[in-house]
Amino acid sequence: MQTSTSGTQQDVQRAVFRYLRSLIPADIPVIFAQENDVEIPKPPFVMINPGLSHRIATNSRMRSVDGHVTVEQATQSTVQVDCYGQGGADRMAIITALWRDSYACDWFRHNVPALTPLYAQQRQHVQFINEAQDYEERWTVDLILQANQRVTYAEDTAIYPGPISTKDLL
Repeated sequence: MQTSTSGTQQDVQRAVFRYLRSLIPADIPVIFAQENDVEIPKPPFVMINPGLSHRIATNSRMRSVDGHVTVEQATQSTVQVDCYGQGGADRMAIITALWRDSYACDWFRHNVPALTPLYAQQRQHVQFINEAQDYEERWTVDLILQANQRVTYAEDTAIYPGPISTKDLL
């Protein structure tokens, strides 16, 4: 069975990346965590980590006239954002203030309508010891959003039995 998907964890992370990129100055890198064999940049930078994802509703199912079925699963997804280096607290204050405001809802509605910001946990200062064993500034927060994950597949029905070749009729 061939399927197509949307609203995946990767889609969530990419959308949060785009959102943060719209807030953070261009000279400060925004990176994804858990990239193998990639060194983290020198601070300041912002890092995005995938987090928890869980269902918040029963599936819904939609059928189209061309024989496709779309199953939608509403999930609550968490993305951890870390601001490293000088000015991390200020960058985190901007991120959390706007995430908790209609600004983020408007941004997602216009740019990624399948995702909706819900709330942000309290930001916190966390120790970060670099490779030289020096302490550096690091602020972290969990951003929570709703992702409507969709899986679409073709279904053979009496109304739309799928492609039929003339060989099948003989």
